[in-house]
Amino acid sequence: MDLEKVYAYIDANRDRYIQLLQTFVRQPSVASMHPDNEDMKELVKRTVREYTGAEPEELKTNGNAVLYTELKGKRTDRILGIYNHYDVVSPGPEEQWRFPPYSGTIDGGVLYSRGAADNKDALACRLCALDAIRSAGEELPLNVKLVYDGEDEVGSPSLSEIVAANPAKFYADGYMWEGGDRLPDNGPLIIALGAKGMLSVELFVQGGKIDVHSANAPLVPNPAWRLVWALSTIKNEREEILIDGFYDGITPVTQAEIDSLRLGRFNPEDVKRLSGIETYLGGVEGEEALKKLLFSPTANIDGMVSGHTGKEHKSLVPARASVKMDFRLVPGQDPENIAQLLRRHLDKHGFTDIEMVVESFCAPFRSGVDSSYVKALSAAAADVYGAEPAIQITLAGTSPMEKICKYDQIPVAMIGPGNTESAVHSPNEHIFIEDYILGIKMAAAVIDRFAREE
Repeated sequence: MDLEKVYAYIDANRDRYIQLLQTFVRQPSVASMHPDNEDMKELVKRTVREYTGAEPEELKTNGNAVLYTELKGKRTDRILGIYNHYDVVSPGPEEQWRFPPYSGTIDGGVLYSRGAADNKDALACRLCALDAIRSAGEELPLNVKLVYDGEDEVGSPSLSEIVAANPAKFYADGYMWEGGDRLPDNGPLIIALGAKGMLSVELFVQGGKIDVHSANAPLVPNPAWRLVWALSTIKNEREEILIDGFYDGITPVTQAEIDSLRLGRFNPEDVKRLSGIETYLGGVEGEEALKKLLFSPTANIDGMVSGHTGKEHKSLVPARASVKMDFRLVPGQDPENIAQLLRRHLDKHGFTDIEMVVESFCAPFRSGVDSSYVKALSAAAADVYGAEPAIQITLAGTSPMEKICKYDQIPVAMIGPGNTESAVHSPNEHIFIEDYILGIKMAAAVIDRFAREE
């Protein structure tokens, strides 16, 4: 494939490709909002038809559908899978945004919008790369499978069932996954080869039927206190998770995985700078901070709701309290087992009255660094970005790669056109336009390089 010809086409059509990203981010598609998600799904289907000439297949679920498309190429014995998701998280308070969160505003070479970096940028990039190859008159050099998930941001609850029912559709020799970043200041591309797992739960405590005046506090049980007492049994002040069996079976971190931290070229101070804190938990610094970030499981409180929190004074005993938690998990931990251990823990400590709802779960997954697929990606990244990529053995976050790749241990790599400061899931999520254009070229280069790898 003549990559220079493809790159020239991308440069000549950059405005059209930027407009596609703006069209994508201007369509709301919060995973739980089905009407909006249906509109986004139809938009993706129309774009697949226009940009690839193929008809996407809709794999139905009880929630948002998975879209699947297979494109035939010159090399039929090599298959590249491409996974993206078309859902996003809620934009949150609009007043915290510089521009309206679904405006797709470009200011100073930066596009601001919910979904700009997670994950409509990479979704658009890869479709643009396929369009450029086709429109430049080049033959697709290998088979490509496009997988578009509509429930990634809620843990992809339907994906396992769909993959189990259609294993041949999801097989590939390597997956170009959503996510990934570029290091700041025009730094090298990060290639992430895995992700932590996650269990998301909500805990509920019911007191009386209605909120009552706090004068009744000596007699009426307060569910907020009940929830606080329960939470205090889960983790102590030394950040140790106290659930019996929680750490059992964790796969030990290898020296090769520790060494991979040095390949990543990460600045351990970045999280401090971005979050505005002065010291990390436990006082860890440097490589120890990175080891804790990437290789340690967590028990995190996402948010708590109970009673009155308004500005005006109102003294009461609330009738109900709830908390959302997520547990980030590492290899050797099974999220369904951790959910059972959590339920058992609450019961053991006398909190049988606390209702627990499992919202989503996803197991951890990691690929090796020595596959021909990773070599192809590294070569492509060096060509496109002019620097060797930063290889990261795993993310501190979560992605449902295990649900597709575990059966055949398919190599997977997360790459994307965002950067580590793109404010993913936060107000003012953004992407640099030039990084977006480079992301299109990177997708084309991966397709070319992987087709040439033995």
